[in-house]
Amino acid sequence: MSTEGAEQEFEHRKVREKRVSTISAGAGGIVGGVVAVIVRVLSGG
Repeated sequence: MSTEGAEQEFEHRKVREKRVSTISAGAGGIVGGVVAVIVRVLSGG
């Protein structure tokens, strides 16, 4: 494997990790929003 190929693979991995963290952060935000709505409803609006 050439060093150029290894560098390319590393760049791909960084992009993939960034995408995964963005997705999980988005999911966390959605879940937090849902919980906030449920709490508001249960506490009488």
